[in-house]
Amino acid sequence: MERLVLEAAALLDPEARTESAGVLVIENGRIAARVAPGSPAPEGARGIPLAGLALAPGFIDLHYHGALIFTAPEDAGRALRVAGEALLRTG
Repeated sequence: MERLVLEAAALLDPEARTESAGVLVIENGRIAARVAPGSPAPEGARGIPLAGLALAPGFIDLHYHGALIFTAPEDAGRALRVAGEALLRTG
C-alpha cells in the first residue's frame, strides 16, 4: 500500500470561504485523512512538500445528455455504441 503525505499546501475547499492550512494523507490514490500541519506523518509514508502550491478537489462531470436512458433494453447494445462514438467525437 502506497502512502503519501502532501505537506504545506494551501487546501482549497469549495464549501469554505477561504483557503486553509492542512496536510493530506493519501493511501492507494485516495484521500485517507486530513491532519493539522506539524502532525506526525504516518509510519512508512513518503512526504511530498508542496509549499507555495494549492490543492483543490478535482471534478468529473457525470451529467450526460442523450437518448441512452430512453432506449429499450433490447436496443441497449446499439445505443451504447452510438453514444460511445458520439462522445469520442464531441467529448
